[in-house]
Amino acid sequence: CELSDNEQEFVNNWEQLKTHLSAHKPDLLLLPELSFCHWIASEKNVDEAVKIQSVEKHEQWLTRLDELNAKYVVYSRPVIAGEKFLNTAFVYQKGVGHIELHTKCYFPEEPHFWEETWYDAEEGKPFTSLQLDGFKIGALLCTEMWFTQYARLYGKQGVDILVCPRATGAGSVA
Repeated sequence: CELSDNEQEFVNNWEQLKTHLSAHKPDLLLLPELSFCHWIASEKNVDEAVKIQSVEKHEQWLTRLDELNAKYVVYSRPVIAGEKFLNTAFVYQKGVGHIELHTKCYFPEEPHFWEETWYDAEEGKPFTSLQLDGFKIGALLCTEMWFTQYARLYGKQGVDILVCPRATGAGSVA
């Protein structure tokens, strides 16, 4: 789905998404990359307070995932782990909770996408799949899909569903 990173538009999108999901009842919903706050990596200069606010916004919205009528919701969120600021994908399964899926390790570094400046890679973290109710799922986060060897690696693991939460500027989807 598409969700705005403008706070008021996001609230409207959320309500529209709930209505759509109630009508169609999908098993799996893929949310955009880091969808619960404005895109912080659009700024080149890192701000530690903004990192914390981003984590807090995501934590607030993640408590509302049960509002969405989907058995599984795949999303990514910022995670502070010690000194590292990570972009990590999770699967939320109703009745089970949040299961870590993959931490992004390849970042762009260009106007509006200063991700290498903002985020840390988690060294040695493999591209591993997750077994859920009879199927395997894997994730590539946004620009990682350009590294096709990881899609092949997931294929060799027998992945049934390969998701790619993305952040895409409005100009490229118009």
